[in-house]
Amino acid sequence: MQHYDIRPKRDSDHATIRRVTEAAFRGLPYAGGDEHVIIDRLRPASALAVSLVALTRCGSGFRRTMPPASGGSATPAASSHRR
Repeated sequence: MQHYDIRPKRDSDHATIRRVTEAAFRGLPYAGGDEHVIIDRLRPASALAVSLVALTRCGSGFRRTMPPASGGSATPAASSHRR
């Protein structure tokens, strides 16, 4: 069973959030290809109601969940989180 830690995003997460968003919508028939740009524009306007980051448990610590740097596809994080 995969374990996740969910926390509020930090400024240092912006590039990873952009990559995950791009990978999540890439190639989908209903995607406009600019979903990551929309998030980038909403962030400075303080228009995002919730912005969370999922970290996967890796040994005794946690790491960011993100798609491969090039190619491949992202694996979606858990759709719900229990504590």
